Amino acid sequence: MTACKEKSLAWVIEPYPFVPCDLSPLAAAAHAEGFGMLKKLLADYTQGHCRYDGKGEALLVAHDEAGTVLGCAALRCKEGRAILRRFYVHPKSRRRGVGRALLRALTNHLPSPTATLYLKTDTQNAVAFYQSEGFLETHRKDGFIFMERTGFA
Repeated sequence: MTACKEKSLAWVIEPYPFVPCDLSPLAAAAHAEGFGMLKKLLADYTQGHCRYDGKGEALLVAHDEAGTVLGCAALRCKEGRAILRRFYVHPKSRRRGVGRALLRALTNHLPSPTATLYLKTDTQNAVAFYQSEGFLETHRKDGFIFMERTGFA
């Protein structure tokens, strides 16, 4: 568990489902912005298709003291690659350190501090955020920007 306090906003980052919280409002906020990844996350999780509970995997949730979910991030290991998935921060919680704290907490679950973390995104705001965290663009394909970063020690 990672506890954080920044800009008068207190939050905690914990593994899901151990934290008793409802991800539906966060999924609705993402959907309202045109992002369907959290509805997919909830469906996959509920149906048992992907629980992010394999070796080197994690699903983390940031929530405030009242239990309101502020953001989430998942780490998936597929074919020996660590992949950042389902990363989303509620619009009201952006630019307050929630995303940065989620990303850094998630890197604690990587197979090693020298591992490479891969991701894809389709928004320039996300690219700017990931670049500020040391990720480099590797290529673009089908409207997505692919990025990676090696080393998180």
